[in-house]
Amino acid sequence: MDEKFLEAIKKYAVADAEIAESSNIFNDLGISSLGVFSLVCDLEQIYSVKINIMELIEVKTVGQLYKKFIL
Repeated sequence: MDEKFLEAIKKYAVADAEIAESSNIFNDLGISSLGVFSLVCDLEQIYSVKINIMELIEVKTVGQLYKKFIL
């Protein structure tokens, strides 16, 4: 995972959360559903991509988010 991606996640994660590929976005990082929506908006701007919000339903971990939308 690249630094831009990790910095975007850190912006929404609870303080001192350890971010790893296996980290659950909701349980481990404490990001709310509204926070995930904001995170996705940030990632769309950073990477100049358009993400279908409906595809986020199955995304639970940081690694899944990275692989599904950034790679």
